[in-house]
Amino acid sequence: RFRIKCEADIVCCFPAAFHPCVRWEPSSSLRGNILDNRMAKLILQSVQHGMALRNAPVELRADKEVVLAAVRRQGLALMNAAEELRADKEVALAAVRQRGAALGYVAEKLRADKEVVLEAVRQEGWALAWAAPQLRADKEVVLAAVRGNSEAMKYAAAELRADREAVIDLVQQDGEALRYASEELRADKSVVLEAVRSRASALEHAVPQLQADKEVALAAVRRHGVAALCFVSEDVRADKEVVREAFLQQERNDKMAKRDMAKDVRRVATPLAAQRRGVAQQNRTRANSAVAATSAAAAQAKRRPSSAGKVAASGASHWLIAAAAGASSELLGKPKRSGTPGTCCFGRA
Repeated sequence: RFRIKCEADIVCCFPAAFHPCVRWEPSSSLRGNILDNRMAKLILQSVQHGMALRNAPVELRADKEVVLAAVRRQGLALMNAAEELRADKEVALAAVRQRGAALGYVAEKLRADKEVVLEAVRQEGWALAWAAPQLRADKEVVLAAVRGNSEAMKYAAAELRADREAVIDLVQQDGEALRYASEELRADKSVVLEAVRSRASALEHAVPQLQADKEVALAAVRRHGVAALCFVSEDVRADKEVVREAFLQQERNDKMAKRDMAKDVRRVATPLAAQRRGVAQQNRTRANSAVAATSAAAAQAKRRPSSAGKVAASGASHWLIAAAAGASSELLGKPKRSGTPGTCCFGRA
């Protein structure tokens, strides 16, 4: 948060001043103060929510640095930028890389720019809807869009949806793209075969004659198992060979899924087990080191008593000598030397 004190003794708190739900209209003197004193850089740092750009002053919405910061945070903030910046390729690329749908707010000339459109459809496939007509007929652009979202096929040019080679490439990416192919190609057996190998549900978009075709049904069940039976005709579902193939493939698919799951578990568990073994080994090493250090200290203490032990031993020996001297005096009838309080019989403290 930045606090900016202006000439009119008004405190502007950012980003609250540019919050999307707040309408802020600074006076002309305040606006001039912000621009003249390079406050735009502070505002640039404070625009944490890109959509707050819509409530910024007109001068800031025409500032390239501010707009770039906003669209990198939220691509759709481009809708609030000045017209000249919506026609700026650098700004447009920054916006569509963050959000493909921002292509709908760039200038018309940039919607015909292949680099900009490719970046947009790679981010969001259905951004193809805002591309220029010539790019919606471009095979590379449409393939990139369908790879991200099969629904993008409906925005492709009619001539591309009727192009056999292009449609085959598209349905190999995602069989659901068959839904938007021309009627003629949805009745083409080779196109439908490619589509059902990619996705079983693609058979739903084929013409009824091919849904009842045994060869197409076998191709579907041999790839997708029992799930493909949902999209074939009733007659094919009653075919013993087709049903048997469906269940055999389902069994194979289940085994493959279990193997893949086991591999994933091993891939995750192996590093964890190694880490745990390493931690356990470190703990054992530390424990052994502590035990060895304690044993060495105890052995050293036995060999060389500490200074406290020496003092205690010295005190004990002096007490024994004093006690022996007192006993001998009593036995010999000699008077004991009286000491002052706190001293022994020898007058020692």
